[in-house]
Amino acid sequence: MRKKFKKIIYTSAVILTVCILSGVGRGITKADLYDEQAKEEELEKELEDAQSILDSLESLKSDTTAYIESMDLKLNEIAQNIIYINGQIEDKQAEIDATNIEIENEQAEVDSQYDAMKIRIKFMYENGNSQMLDMFFGTDSIGEFLKKAEYITELTTYDRQMLDKLKEAVDLLEQSKAKLEQEEAELETLKGDAEAEQAEVEVLLAAKEEELANTNAQIDEANKDISAKQTELQEQQNLIAQMEAIEERKRVEEEAARQAAEALAAAEASKQAEDATNSTNTSNGSSTNSGSSSGSSYIPTYDGGIFAWPLRGYTTISSDYSSRISPISGQQENHNGIDIPAPIGTPIYAVYDGTVEWAWLSSSAGNWMGIYHGNGIYSVYMHMSAFAVSSGTYVHKGDLIGYVGSTGWSTGPHLHLSIRVNGSYVNPHIYVG
Repeated sequence: MRKKFKKIIYTSAVILTVCILSGVGRGITKADLYDEQAKEEELEKELEDAQSILDSLESLKSDTTAYIESMDLKLNEIAQNIIYINGQIEDKQAEIDATNIEIENEQAEVDSQYDAMKIRIKFMYENGNSQMLDMFFGTDSIGEFLKKAEYITELTTYDRQMLDKLKEAVDLLEQSKAKLEQEEAELETLKGDAEAEQAEVEVLLAAKEEELANTNAQIDEANKDISAKQTELQEQQNLIAQMEAIEERKRVEEEAARQAAEALAAAEASKQAEDATNSTNTSNGSSTNSGSSSGSSYIPTYDGGIFAWPLRGYTTISSDYSSRISPISGQQENHNGIDIPAPIGTPIYAVYDGTVEWAWLSSSAGNWMGIYHGNGIYSVYMHMSAFAVSSGTYVHKGDLIGYVGSTGWSTGPHLHLSIRVNGSYVNPHIYVG
C-alpha cells in the first residue's frame, strides 16, 4: 500500500511539473513589459510637452488680449481727440465766417465814406472859386471867412482820417482772418495726424485679433491633443497593469514549478531508495512501470507545420515586413509584420493551433490578440474590429478568432499579422504559407 501511495505521489509530481513548466515559457516576457513601460514614459513626456505648449499658448493669449484691450483704449482716445479737433475746427470756421461778415461791413463803410468824400472833393473842385467868393462876400469880417475856410479844410482832413481808420480796421480784420485760417489749417493737420494714427492702430488691432483667433484655434487643438494623450496614457497604463498581472501569474507558476520540482526530486529519491530495497529483498525481481501523460489539450507544442493564411480571399500585402516610413508619424521605422488590406468585418482565422494569451485594446495596436503555438512562438493580430474568442481559449488552425478593422494607429481597414519567436519579431513569411 505504501509503495502504491509513493508511486501516485511520484506520478502526480511529474505531471504537475511538466504542466507548470510548459506554462512558464508562455505569455508576456519581461522585455515586452519593459517596452510598454518605456512607451508609458514616452507618453507621459509627450503629455508634459503638450501641457507646456498649452501653457505657452494660454500665456500668449493673455498677452494678446491685454494688448488688444490697450489698443481699444488707444483707439477710443484717438476718436475722442478727433471729435474734439472737429469741434475746434467748427469753432474756428464760425469765427472766420463772423470775421468775414465784419470785414464786409467795414469794407462797405469804407466804400461809403470814400464815395461821400469823393463827392465833396468833386463839389469843392468844381465850385471852388465861386464858393470862396460867395463865402468872402457873405461874411462880415475876414475872421469869419477864415473860420469857414478852416472848417472846409478840417472837414476834408476828417474825411481822410476816417477813411484811414476804416482801412486800418479792415486790415486788422484781414489779419485776424488770416490768423484764424492758419489755426484752422493747423487743426486740420492735427486731425489728419490723428486719423492716420487711428488707421495705423486699426491695422495693428486687426492683426492682433487675427493672432488671437489663431491662438484660440491652437489652444483648442492643444486641448484635444492633451485629451487624446491622456486617453492613450490611460489605455497604456491599463495594458501595463494587465501585463503585470500576467507577469505575477508567471511568477506564481514558476514558484509552483520550483516546489513541484523539489517534490519530484524527493519522490524520485524515495522511489530509488525503495527500488534498491526491493531489489535486495526480492529474488525474482520486479519491474516498476512508471509512465506518465503530461499536459492537456490547451498546452500547445509547435510541430513544425506550415501556418495558414489568416484571411480567405485577401492575399494582397500593402506593407511588408521591412524598414519603412510610418504613415502615422512620418518617421523611419521597422515594420514588424505584414499588412493585409480587407473590408471591415472580414473574418480572421487562426494561423495555427494554440492558446489565446491576450485579447484586449491597445492605443496603438487597437483590438489586438496574441496566440501561443508552443516553443516560444506567437502569432499576433492587430487593428481588429471585434474579437470572436477571448483570452485563455484554445483554438485550432483555421478557427474564427475575430474580424478585420481599423482600430488603433491605422490609416484604413486591414489586418496586421506578426510572428514573434522567443520575444523577438521575425519575418512572417518564414512560417505563413
